[in-house]
Formats: sequence, structure tokens, C-alpha cells
Amino acid sequence: MIDPETSEDAQDWYNDSDGDGFGDPDAMTRACEAPSGAVLDSADCDDADAAVNPDGVEICDGQDNDCDGRVDPSDSLDAETYYADDDGDSFGDPDAEVKGCSTPAGAVEDNTDCDDGDVLVNPDALEICDSGVDNDCDGSADGADAWWDDAWAYRIPVTLTAPTNDSESPPVAVTVDFAAALAALGVSGALDEGSIRVVRQDCALGQPTLTSQFEDGVAGLFDGVDHEDDPNDDRGDVLWLFDEDGDYTTLDAVAAGETADFAIYFDTSGSAASSASSLVASTTSLANNLSAASFSTADGGLMSGITSGASPSLMSQTDSCCGNGVYFGGTWSNTPMYASGTTTLTLDGPVVAMITAFTAASTMNVTNWYWMIDGRPELWNKTLHETNASTTLNHASHFTSGIRPWESVQPNIGGGTFTTDTTDYLYADSSNGTWGISFAYRWAPLYVTSGISLYNPYLITYANDYADTSAASSATVAAGTVLLDHTVMFVLPHAGSFGDVDDEVFALMAGVSVTEGSPEAW
Repeated sequence: MIDPETSEDAQDWYNDSDGDGFGDPDAMTRACEAPSGAVLDSADCDDADAAVNPDGVEICDGQDNDCDGRVDPSDSLDAETYYADDDGDSFGDPDAEVKGCSTPAGAVEDNTDCDDGDVLVNPDALEICDSGVDNDCDGSADGADAWWDDAWAYRIPVTLTAPTNDSESPPVAVTVDFAAALAALGVSGALDEGSIRVVRQDCALGQPTLTSQFEDGVAGLFDGVDHEDDPNDDRGDVLWLFDEDGDYTTLDAVAAGETADFAIYFDTSGSAASSASSLVASTTSLANNLSAASFSTADGGLMSGITSGASPSLMSQTDSCCGNGVYFGGTWSNTPMYASGTTTLTLDGPVVAMITAFTAASTMNVTNWYWMIDGRPELWNKTLHETNASTTLNHASHFTSGIRPWESVQPNIGGGTFTTDTTDYLYADSSNGTWGISFAYRWAPLYVTSGISLYNPYLITYANDYADTSAASSATVAAGTVLLDHTVMFVLPHAGSFGDVDDEVFALMAGVSVTEGSPEAW
């Protein structure tokens, strides 16, 4: 026998079925010469796969591709990158990469955690005011989006822009449809009005809650529209003051054009906030810590007097030189001030108190809404004049001078008054140096020709919303004709001269600009 396998120098050969140059350690043959399909190497761990051998490239396929005893190790060619999640919040540390063919223990695919040592800090966390911690990893710590209280699940962000004149805590009315907000958030429950809170979104100030008031049934209170709304639809005005601390006994200075972030928090359950207020209201009087106004049911519910602190009465609608309302039937004698009326306390604080005055004067129905605000000196008015029968207007210029939305006497400052009058802005002031009363429109009537006139000591507006602008001496209008439609004006009692309050008057005329964001849930 030539060169048998028992030859002293015979070698161990290993079958290389896949031809990759590496043999199967379990398929050995001793021979002096290499048998067909055999090699001296015995390091193949899968002789049926030419891609599996010590020179193989490790990939994620459930095999030991390079025969090193490891299956799908972290250095596999196509291993994924994962990130350590030491705090277990499902968000990984971007500075702690971990490779693997599958998710390694204690790691995640996400790399957006900004503090992997705190389970309460991650992109899904609630941003709260906590001395500089970026809870939600958005790059901003204690920002305007910081949540006030996680016991409240929902909020609507609101950005307020102050008027173009300096002012002191101007009033704010934001019309909110809470039912629509909850529906947009996928919440089936109904609003609990006791849950509503207004919060100044400023961590530096401590995110103070501001005394607020929600009126379901009142929307657009300061707008020249019908403010009355369905009282059972969870839609209405949220009322508060543009303020920093919510203490309305001391108003905060607000610079012209200043912006500030607020949020209206709400939920499907809650308890009503306790709120201090200086408002004291009845069916015939409105008062706060600065001003007091009275109303006369014998004179159509019109304002019979207003004072500022210790001042005398500075203005009255119930004493007229020449008409307060609409001229028809050849006389002013049937105007609202000479007809008895009713007054109802329709809002009672804590931010706004309102009296609704109504009178039917011959063929005319007249409604006046008067309201006062906690901590603010002015009295607001919205008025509506509508015919209840076919009516003849027969003033020489019935479309202006024959319709007067407001006329008043200044009983204690009538002599030596200074009056500012402009038809562009419809404001005036009557002052005697010690006391004064400013008189201005937020929403003026549509048709104005002579603006505000002074018949010393009377201030009179000549204007209307009635579209007939002919100069005929008379006109007959049908029942249901609106002659004055929701004009909005205010009177501001003050000490000193108009120059002491002019910025405040112009700020109130312009009003606060409101940008209402989309509802959010934490």
C-alpha cells in the first residue's frame, strides 16, 4: 500500500463542502495528499455556507458568520445604534451609544433624553416651573409653555398685546368655546366651570393665578355685537385684567404694545376658585374700590350719578337739555329718560358686575347694559334702540341729530369745563381742574357727522346705526328697525385734568389684542 493514512507523516484533512477554504472539524480524513474537496484548516463552523467561516463578515442574521463563537455581536456590520436609557423613561441618552442587532438591555432606539438620570425629564414630560430644569427637552427651561399645575389636564394658551398707549391693567375678554376645545382634544366629558383658571405664563413671576370670571351666555362683551349667547353651550367670555399678580386692588402698569403669555386652564372636574373682589352691586348700583354709579328705574334705568372716591357726582344721564335717545313724534319727551324702566343685576363679579336696564318708550324699546370692573374706575355701556311699532322720525336731520346714543350733564364740573372733541376717535373730556369725566367709544355708532358736542354743561353724541342718511324732515320706519345697535362706550371719572388720564382713555378705546392658541392637553 502506497502512502496509507497510517503513514508517519500523513496529515489531517477536513472536508470543505462549501469551497470557502475552511474545513469542517467534524469531517476529517488522514492522508498524505489532500483528498478532493478537503483542506488542512478545520475552523469552519458551517461547511454548508460559503459565507460562514473565520474570514466571514459578521451581520445580523442569527448566525455566527465569522466562527468566533458569537452570534450577532454588537460589532456586526449592520448592527443598529441604540442609546442607553439608565432612568427607564424610554428615552435614550444621545451621548451613550450602544450597538446591537436587537435592542440591548437598558437601551432604546430614541436619543432625545436631555437628562438620563431623571425619569421626570424627557420629551414626553410636563414642563413645569422648577428653577431652570428643561423638563420636556425642548431646549427651553421654565419657558412660556411651562404647565401651571398637572392637576389640570387642559389649557388654551393666550397671548395678549397691550394697547398702543400706556395703561394700568386693562380689561380682557376672551371668547372661548370650551365644548369645542374638549371635542378637539378627544374628551367626551363636559366642562366643569369651577375648574377654569387664568394663569400668567411666566415662571419668573411664579405663574400667578389671576382672578377671572367665565360667563356662559355672554360673548363679545366689549365688541360692537350682540353679546348675549346660549347660556348652556359652554361657550362664553372669560374675563380678567392684563395683570402680573392678580391683585386687582393695585393695578399694574402696562407699557404700550407690551405682550404677555397667559393660559386658560380647564377640566371636566374642579372646584370654584375663591376670589376677592371690591365689586359691590345691586339692581340699581355698581361700585368698586375706585368708583360708584347709580341707576334710576324712574328714568328708564339710565345712570343717575357716578363718583370717583370722595368726589361729588360727576355725570348723570337723567337730566337732559335736549334729549337722550331718539327724536320722534315731534318731541324728545318720549325718550327713554322720561319713561320708567326695569333694572336687573345680570352679572355679579368677581371681575365684572353688570346691570341690564330696559324701557319701552312709546314705539321704542331701549336696552342699556352697564358694567363695572373690579379695581378699574370706568363704567361701560352698550346700548340697543329698536322700534316696536311703525315709527315716524321727524327731526330736521333725523339720521344724526335726531338719534342720540348718549347725552349727559356734568352737574358739578359744568362751569369752566375743558372739552376735547374729535369725530375720528369720538372722545371728550369735561374737567374743572379738580375733577373730570372722560367720555369715549370703544365701538362707535356707524353714522356720525357732528361727533361729540358740548352744550355747557351737557355732553351729547349725535350719531346712529340707522342706514337712512337722507336729510328729509321726517321718515317712517317699520317695527323692528334698529336705530342704535350695540354701541360700546365708557365714562372714566378722574381727578385733575384730561392730561392725567389721556393715555388710559386711548388704551381703553383701542382695547387689548388677543391671540388665542389651540387647546392643549398635558
